[in-house]
Amino acid sequence: MRNTLVILFFTLSIIQSAFLQEVIEQSLIHDGIERSFILYIPSNYSNTGDKMPLVFNFHGFTSNANQQRQYSAMDDVAEANDFIVCYPEGVGNAWNVGWNFGSMEDDIGFTGAMIDYIEQNYSIDMQRVYSCGMSNGGYFSYRLACELSDKIAAVASVTGSFTETMLSNCNPSRKVPVMEVHGTDDAIVPYDGMNGTAIPIEDVVAFWVDHNVCNTTADTTAIANTNTFDGCTSEMIEYLDCEGESEVVFVKITGGGHTWPGASIPLPGTSLDYNGSHLVWDFFNRHSLPAVLSYNHIDITTLSLFPNPANQILHFSGVDHISDVSLHDINGKIIIEHHRHDHSNEIDISNLGKGVYLVKIKDTLGITHIQKFIKT
Repeated sequence: MRNTLVILFFTLSIIQSAFLQEVIEQSLIHDGIERSFILYIPSNYSNTGDKMPLVFNFHGFTSNANQQRQYSAMDDVAEANDFIVCYPEGVGNAWNVGWNFGSMEDDIGFTGAMIDYIEQNYSIDMQRVYSCGMSNGGYFSYRLACELSDKIAAVASVTGSFTETMLSNCNPSRKVPVMEVHGTDDAIVPYDGMNGTAIPIEDVVAFWVDHNVCNTTADTTAIANTNTFDGCTSEMIEYLDCEGESEVVFVKITGGGHTWPGASIPLPGTSLDYNGSHLVWDFFNRHSLPAVLSYNHIDITTLSLFPNPANQILHFSGVDHISDVSLHDINGKIIIEHHRHDHSNEIDISNLGKGVYLVKIKDTLGITHIQKFIKT
């Protein structure tokens, strides 16, 4: 009888623990359209009391949020490592990356709206919001790196690339850590590129190496070939010496197809030597937004900058009892810093190069006010 009770208690404990893991279907209205997404909340969410990282996982063209959730099996990795996963649903089963087919919706704005919604309803570490995706979702993750780099800490593209239009319009406001995972035998997004649809994968990597100002000498390591029947071998090519604490990682899968490594459905050309979702998380876990950007999501400041964009002199107002004034580049590096010593509410920016900067003002009450401006 005693053993029966122990077994019953143990069984109930397992059931209770399982119920603490939540899979929640959510929706919001953006641009007049009801948009949906799936959230996976790990069982430790209510126990730790800590803010958790958030990973967006975007599906491929013709796929959907639930299929990507099942295929990438990222829930298991999130459960083991205490992060929340968001699987968004694209309109028409696609993401807007400038193709002449697929979605033409405001998916950048939708992503920003999801970030705001999730932050308001869950305890999120806003310095640790990431994006990954499969194929079209990988393309879109790169678009987020290009256009939403003040909110997305790092991105990983699995079987994705750039369109030529995306590449020509990509001007991230900071150095962005990126990972590309791609097979040499990918027939959908070819490794050597496809005119009008995909630039060659090595050109994608070269773009990010150049943007992040990396040492072009990479560290190359063979990934253990633990499954000799999958027809694939992989190597990790890492550019680690980059500006802004960024890096570029290229996982080249020789013999790999248009697949997610270690996927729950091992289609032909799937590397089974490692788990792709673990690989992506291990990369994300090394990166966070610069501390100065952690204030960007809180719109409570009264600080006003004008003119904005500015070329010579930047004026500010709306903050009383100023203690310190500093100007930072988008990676958080201090460019100008001084204690309040006069009543001038202006900063000479004539010697700055063109780009996006931040003004950080601390008042005597200890409140920090941050705003972005553009130097022309």
